[in-house]
Amino acid sequence: MANYYWIISQHSGMVLEVAGGSYSEANIMQYHKKHENDCSVGTQLWFFDGGLITNKRSGLVLDVTESTQIIQRASGSEPSVSQEWDYNYEDNTISLRSNRNFVLDIKILISLFKTCVSYRIKAKITGSPSFFIVNMMAKISDSIC
Repeated sequence: MANYYWIISQHSGMVLEVAGGSYSEANIMQYHKKHENDCSVGTQLWFFDGGLITNKRSGLVLDVTESTQIIQRASGSEPSVSQEWDYNYEDNTISLRSNRNFVLDIKILISLFKTCVSYRIKAKITGSPSFFIVNMMAKISDSIC
């Protein structure tokens, strides 16, 4: 039986979630953590097998589009290089295996400042084995939102 985890931002307290609870290709977003008894909590739970990061509800994996957007997508019989991730214990990041400089990011719009900020996810497993805690280190994005 697989162990599923929430990927939680310590900055916002929100978790990674499949937009709209989709079972097909969809964007990944931040959302408030659902209770474990919520029937849709599977949209927020992830399994990491040392390469692919798989959503519990959809069975689809985290993937990077050509525009570097994070989405969920089906994995083929041979995983795509845009779907294989590594957890780096030295700097606590989740990075694309084929390009270690590509670290899983989430962009959010800070409406108070009207500024586009990209938060680099620095993943760290702490405490309870049922939680995959993600620290976020703020950096200003070079791209336009």
